[in-house]
Amino acid sequence: MIRSMQSVQSVPAPAPGKNAGKNKKKRANKKRRAAAKAGSSASTTMTSQLGGAGRATVPQWCKIDIDQVANHAGGFVWKLSDMEHANRYLIMGAKDNGNYYQTTEQVSTECNTAVIRLIRSKSPDDFVKLCAMVEDISVRGLAARQEPTLLTLAAAIVFAPTPEKKAAALALVSKCVRIPTHAFMLAGYVTDLSQCKPGKEKGKGWGSGFRKALGQYYTSRRGLELATALTKYKNREGWRHEDLLRMLHVNPAALRDDGARLVFKYVFACAKGEKEFIRKLLADIITAFTHERAMQLLNTPIPSSESKSESKPESKPKHNHNGVAAWFKTAIQNVFCGSNATATTATPVQRKTEIQFTPTGSGDVSSVEIATSAFGWKRMFMNRVPTGGFTISLELPPGTHDYKFIVGGVWQCDPSKPIHKTDEHENNFIEVKRKRKNKTRNRRHHQERLPLCHATSLKPPST
Repeated sequence: MIRSMQSVQSVPAPAPGKNAGKNKKKRANKKRRAAAKAGSSASTTMTSQLGGAGRATVPQWCKIDIDQVANHAGGFVWKLSDMEHANRYLIMGAKDNGNYYQTTEQVSTECNTAVIRLIRSKSPDDFVKLCAMVEDISVRGLAARQEPTLLTLAAAIVFAPTPEKKAAALALVSKCVRIPTHAFMLAGYVTDLSQCKPGKEKGKGWGSGFRKALGQYYTSRRGLELATALTKYKNREGWRHEDLLRMLHVNPAALRDDGARLVFKYVFACAKGEKEFIRKLLADIITAFTHERAMQLLNTPIPSSESKSESKPESKPKHNHNGVAAWFKTAIQNVFCGSNATATTATPVQRKTEIQFTPTGSGDVSSVEIATSAFGWKRMFMNRVPTGGFTISLELPPGTHDYKFIVGGVWQCDPSKPIHKTDEHENNFIEVKRKRKNKTRNRRHHQERLPLCHATSLKPPST
């Protein structure tokens, strides 16, 4: 036993060769490849169990659920709720966000319609959830731009159906307005949306509640913070601080400290062109020995020059939100006026028209597309019919519309349908007639009753 142990201990360990590190890396790479192969085989097994490549794919133009609705791409999707639509609008916005199938105005109108429906909803929870969403997105900085947030807040203030809901919206002003740019934007949006109210409810939107809520931006800040904000953001969105302060009716006595009062005096003195006066006043306040003397100088009224006031009249703020007001005006008509508003501006009543197509040739055709001039030659998939053909139902306005089929990427006409040539192109065409009013029935009824009426009045012929 001892001899065997000695023989084992006497055997020297093999010296590491030059390729010891390379062999170790090779073994590690071999293990890594084996593990990856095992993982891929497991995923392949799972895919085969779930159907995998053999699973039938459903095209988006095929409606698989009764709750799906048609989208602008010619397919069917599940409809978004107004709350989810508003959430996407607040985060992503709609300005310059037109897509391939819709313009910026159409996207903005849809988003604004969803917001107005939530504001005017009969359920009180919808308005509360919308306000909470606006506050969360604005305070946490989830949106790249503040325009959608402030526009939604302005709509909630203007179109709130009850005083309680309006008070809840006004409570968000102090949380969403953090810099003068936000205050200018909110003031412009409220002014524009107030002019979009239906009926006789139009106004300026500057009620006492809104003046007090927006005025808290100035009254809740000290002099140094207020001076930094007013000198950094002198004018934005076509608004100036002197214009906004005149409309807010801020009382200087309600300001937080004397420094804020000095900032207000500086703003109005510069607006009147009295820059020399305010410079001299600031120099005198700095050199004042006592606090009472500084207060006396602060209460010095701003001199008013008649010549300057006549030569330079006060100008009203010129804010430019025409596009926003126009898009919201369409949404307001859709929500407040319903079908009466859309009937005057909408296109003529469309008729549901079915178009069928049977491909010719021996090859098997898996899909067929159709493009019509009624939709700007947008390509749409047709539905397969068990008999072997394809069909599609389109809402077409009255008139003559060209169309063509796309089979395997090749545009072609159906020879069994009417064809007309325009320059170098030839297309199938269909004529959609207007719906006739229900006058034929009344005319027939009148013609049937007319002989009876005459029979009673006419005398029998004389023999």
